[in-house]
Amino acid sequence: ESANAAFLRLLRLMKLLRILRGLKIVQAAPNSGVRRELFMLVFTTVTLIISSAAFYQILEGERNYVHFHQAVYWMAIEVLGRPRLLPSSTGGYLLLLALVCASVVFLPRQLASLVQVMAQDSVWSRVRYSPHRKHLVVTGNLQRASLNLLLYEIYHADRLEETYDVVLFCDEDPGREVDQLLEHPHNSGLVTYVRGSPFSEIDLERTRADCASAILLLSNKNTGDVSGNDHSIVSSVLAIKSYLAAHPCDEHEPAIIAQVMLPETADQIRQLPQWSPHDTVIVVYEFVAVMTAMSTVHKGFATLMFNLVSHGDTEDREADADMARRPEIHREYRNAFTQEIYECRVQDGMQGQSLQELA
Repeated sequence: ESANAAFLRLLRLMKLLRILRGLKIVQAAPNSGVRRELFMLVFTTVTLIISSAAFYQILEGERNYVHFHQAVYWMAIEVLGRPRLLPSSTGGYLLLLALVCASVVFLPRQLASLVQVMAQDSVWSRVRYSPHRKHLVVTGNLQRASLNLLLYEIYHADRLEETYDVVLFCDEDPGREVDQLLEHPHNSGLVTYVRGSPFSEIDLERTRADCASAILLLSNKNTGDVSGNDHSIVSSVLAIKSYLAAHPCDEHEPAIIAQVMLPETADQIRQLPQWSPHDTVIVVYEFVAVMTAMSTVHKGFATLMFNLVSHGDTEDREADADMARRPEIHREYRNAFTQEIYECRVQDGMQGQSLQELA
């Protein structure tokens, strides 16, 4: 009768495998990377310990009954390589022998896979931004020249009353020039680099894109495939919008600022169903065309506009000494380009008048 009871208990234990298959635990693991390998290592270890503890309790129950938590403790010690048990049955000895063999076969393989993935995976792929103030996410084509100007404008002393963090989000490791920007004293503690893809929810979660103040997508101005570059921006916008729809923020919805090259691409983005009025599309070719046309009619107009909307510093002593030997017009120009316009309201009476008339 006791043998039949033990058989029934063993049969109930085997049904646990059906429950685990129904829960699809392995399928719930992360898709790839260090997190998946770590999950598989922990899952394998816990499975060995729990299943061995259950079988040990069944096999040793007739002669030396042990509680399940005691069996778990002893099996954990056995798996970790410090055997101290003396089973009272032949089945117990066979179980411990099988457990040791399974530990030697499976655990080193999982450890080797974890070490291999950690060696291949970049440290930037494991960076996770922890928001402690408002932040901006910058993704797309992260060229050094664009990033240098962007960070300079964001962290200029006259730009903002409150400081924003900047999260640089790219699918490749930062180059030497971008790495120098990250190590610059003005950007230290404010700029975070996260390697990932906007098409991955896990990577977007690492940037906390759902609670960002704005998400800026930069275009590649030097590419030979303008259409392909714009299609990449459109795809990224769709992926980010889908993520934001699935992870709404209680406080606000991040503004999307997409930079594209072609006007027709901007029209496609504005027609997206999830596009909102507070999102913005910047068309580079339209901007260049307007500046070129205005410079043709009014010489120096492009230089004037760029100087009025950008910062300039005059704290370079060597440049000051060199400027003292130059003509007065050069000194006036250098002093004028430091005068930035923060806000300018165009009145109705200014419409239809030339710049010379307004001056």
